[in-house]
Amino acid sequence: MRKFFKADLLTVSVFELALLGWLAVMHFRVFHETLLPSSPVFWFIILVGLIIGFFTAWPPSLLLIRRGVKTEVLGTPQ
Repeated sequence: MRKFFKADLLTVSVFELALLGWLAVMHFRVFHETLLPSSPVFWFIILVGLIIGFFTAWPPSLLLIRRGVKTEVLGTPQ
């Protein structure tokens, strides 16, 4: 558990912040009604949010890898 906090907490937090920020903007600024999971627009917004979260979490991951806190691929045999 300590290894997770050291290596992945920053990356996961940045990813979640970007994803949830995107979803909040879409909900409160663009779509004022509740979108249903059966709607294609709902899933498109989720998809865009995941892509934004991925690219937002990339720089912290690279920083942690360069500092030696995180390995490039966790779980590989050494």
